[in-house]
Amino acid sequence: KQLVLFGPGYFLDQNLNNGLNPFEAQINNILFQSGAENSKIISCSLGAIQIGSNNIILKRNRITGAISGSTGISGIIIQQNFIGPYNAGNVIVLNGDNIVISNNIIVGNTNLYISSSGLIKNNVMDLGPYQTSINGMIFENNILIGGPFSGSNNIIRNNIGYNTQVDINLLFTLTGNEDAKYILKDGSPAKGAGVNGIDAGVFGGDEPYVLSGIPPIPTIYEATVSSTATNKDGLSVQIKAKTN
Repeated sequence: KQLVLFGPGYFLDQNLNNGLNPFEAQINNILFQSGAENSKIISCSLGAIQIGSNNIILKRNRITGAISGSTGISGIIIQQNFIGPYNAGNVIVLNGDNIVISNNIIVGNTNLYISSSGLIKNNVMDLGPYQTSINGMIFENNILIGGPFSGSNNIIRNNIGYNTQVDINLLFTLTGNEDAKYILKDGSPAKGAGVNGIDAGVFGGDEPYVLSGIPPIPTIYEATVSSTATNKDGLSVQIKAKTN
C-alpha cells in the first residue's frame, strides 16, 4: 500500500543542541512491492532498500545498506540523504527511467551503477578507490572524490573531480560531524562552479542538503505539561517548536 513515513532525522546528538531526543527511527530492510507506488520515507535510518514499484521517494534519510531496484522502474527520487558508509560492495544499483539522485552525501568504499534516464546532480561521492558508472543520465554539479568514472550516453557538465581529482582540503571545511564536514569552505573551487553559477556539491541548488536530515514538518523541542487537569479547564500544555 501507499505509505508516508516520517522520522526525526539522524546525527541529532552531533548537529543539534535544542533538547531533541537523539535517537533515530530505524528500519532495517525495506522492499517496495507492487502497490506501494507513491510511497515516501523521510528522515529515517534505513538499511538495505529494494525498489520494485514506481514513484518512490527516499528523502533526508541515513541509509547504511545498498539501494537496488527492479529493471524498468520509474519515477524514483533519492534526495538529501546521507548514504553509507558501506564497505566493499555496491551502494546504488538502478536500471530504469526518470530517476533523480540529488543532494546526497554518498560515502564508503563502494561502487555506484546507474543506467537510466534522469538526473544526477549536486551530490558528493566520496567513494574511495571504487568506481562510479553512469549511463544515460544528466550528470551535473557533483563532487567526485576517489575512484574512476565511466559511462556512456551521458550529458556531463560542471562537475568537480570528474577528470582530475581535486584536493579535498581545498573543497570542504572538514570540521564537525559526518555530514557537516562537507560544507564548502571559503574560497572553495566548488563555489559558483555549478550550472548557472550555483555551488557544486550537496548544499547547492533548489533543495540543498539539510544537516541531520531534519524532516520538513514542525519539530517540538520543548514541552511543559501540567501535572493536573480539570473538567472545566482541561490540561495545560505549552510547547516550543521549529517549523523546519
